[in-house]
Amino acid sequence: MYFSLPKEYREAKPDELQERIAVAKKKLGKKLCILTHHYQRLEVVEYGDYVGDSYGLSKTAAEHKEAEIIVFCGVLFMAEAADILTGEHQTVFLPNPLAGCPMADMAEMADVMEAWEYLKRFGAERKIMPISYMNTTAGLKAFTGRYGGVICTSSNAVNAFKYGFDRKEKLFFFPDENLGYNTGLKFGMKPEEMVVWDFSHDNGGLTDQQIDRAKLILWKGHCHVHTTFKPEHVRQVRQQYPNVKVVVHPECIPEVVSLADADGST
Repeated sequence: MYFSLPKEYREAKPDELQERIAVAKKKLGKKLCILTHHYQRLEVVEYGDYVGDSYGLSKTAAEHKEAEIIVFCGVLFMAEAADILTGEHQTVFLPNPLAGCPMADMAEMADVMEAWEYLKRFGAERKIMPISYMNTTAGLKAFTGRYGGVICTSSNAVNAFKYGFDRKEKLFFFPDENLGYNTGLKFGMKPEEMVVWDFSHDNGGLTDQQIDRAKLILWKGHCHVHTTFKPEHVRQVRQQYPNVKVVVHPECIPEVVSLADADGST
């Protein structure tokens, strides 16, 4: 996956890379801003000017108007978000052009548009608000805005739901079904009021009655890392450490979130 990078960079020794980074930072000074996501390796974070989540780092880049070169050590949708928020005089670079988020890739533009076209039969443009999680491509963020929707993070998803239901009858949430479902529960929704649109099936695998009854239509997508955690892991750690506090991310499956002491954003 690294063959898009120059050969000399791929074959360089760690100490050589460190020296090249140090020289570049010194030469460019405040014209350069390196953003490193929380999930990055420590040896990468070491050279970052700021560490944070995707939205927070994108705002940081926009605030530092003196920085003409933004290097975002993350994945594609993060660099896209920074590019949207920064000025015309700023250029955002993604060190590895092939770095992607598997969950974001589960919501392809064509599939979402096909779903939206079908939902028009149910008054989508009048009754349904699209809500896009930050972990989506710029194209889907644009689609969301085009139809009066909002972009949310895992920390403000409940507020996004409130915004949506204050204006529409139903919500169409993508791409993470678990964040959407867990947020729906926090919002006081019943399981039967939430359905999952499976893009691999005709009409999302749903009947007209299910769509009519649903208040929340969830895209069938997930984080392959957060869904690794199972209820037995929570029970095991509680058995080993009776006074432990278990905190999980809302991208975990509902069964894990329900057993945790708290859930929240990165």
